[in-house]
Amino acid sequence: IRANINTSADWTINIKDSSNNTKRTFAGTSSYIERTWDGKDTQGNVQPDGTYTYAIDATDPVTDSKANQASGLVTIDTTKPTGSINSPLANAGLSGIVPVKALANDESWLNNGCLLYYGQGASPTSWVLVWSSWWPVLPDAEGNPPVIYNWDTSTLPNDDYVLKLGITDRAGNVTNVDVPVKVYNVTIYNLSADPHPFSPNDDNAKDTTTIRAAVNTSADLTINIKDSSNNTKRTFAG
Repeated sequence: IRANINTSADWTINIKDSSNNTKRTFAGTSSYIERTWDGKDTQGNVQPDGTYTYAIDATDPVTDSKANQASGLVTIDTTKPTGSINSPLANAGLSGIVPVKALANDESWLNNGCLLYYGQGASPTSWVLVWSSWWPVLPDAEGNPPVIYNWDTSTLPNDDYVLKLGITDRAGNVTNVDVPVKVYNVTIYNLSADPHPFSPNDDNAKDTTTIRAAVNTSADLTINIKDSSNNTKRTFAG
């Protein structure tokens, strides 16, 4: 609690609860006030969550002139934010694009204090931030958790992952929600056909082309070759 006085004066700070009961008093003599309140009353008891009033009185010790009382409000908030990841469910197997549904709220909401991360492995040591919100995440018009992010898992290595929703309020209270999942995608990559173009006219010059691709796991494969009218002309399998 800080305040300035236009002259050196004897001052007091009285901190009161919503019922006007004095919970803590500070006093001193100076032209500048700075006192730290730890949320405890005179007996050392931590006070419950709520809004408290601090009232400052000051008297000039030379002239006995009294300043108009100054006051302000301060809030004790030890309640953690509420939050949940409603989809996907814990230990779900995921592939492709996964809608992430969540809820987050707090009376002391902090702008941009809600963050969504993912980390690789069962116990990640690093996290990738993928989404944040300036506003509470509330149920939609039908009362359902909204989709906050569409997570593209197709670019990730197959592995265990953890989705983390972190919420911090203006009082510094933190809630973390962790949901373990398993990502498994069958991905075809490094696709090529060589030579291209080729000339299948039995002249022993580029009569065939070789189609190559890599797959991130052992899989049953088919190659369908189609013409410009989408008619299948040849099929290979393996």
